Amino acid sequence: MLLMHEMIWSTWQPAIVFEIAYEEIQKSPHYASGYALRFPRLVRVRFDKTPEDADSVERVERLAGG
Repeated sequence: MLLMHEMIWSTWQPAIVFEIAYEEIQKSPHYASGYALRFPRLVRVRFDKTPEDADSVERVERLAGG
């Protein structure tokens, strides 16, 4: 028996901020930001922060030395 389900499209909005530790930031052509974290690991969920408080690509560029 084949059941057909109606497709439901949702718009997702950022809501949770994660604190991530890493060994190094590297330039990468594989990601839209142009950067990748080397050896990333979750430190904690930041319930005290909003998505607007999260780092921007510009800050990542500064951290990477670029």
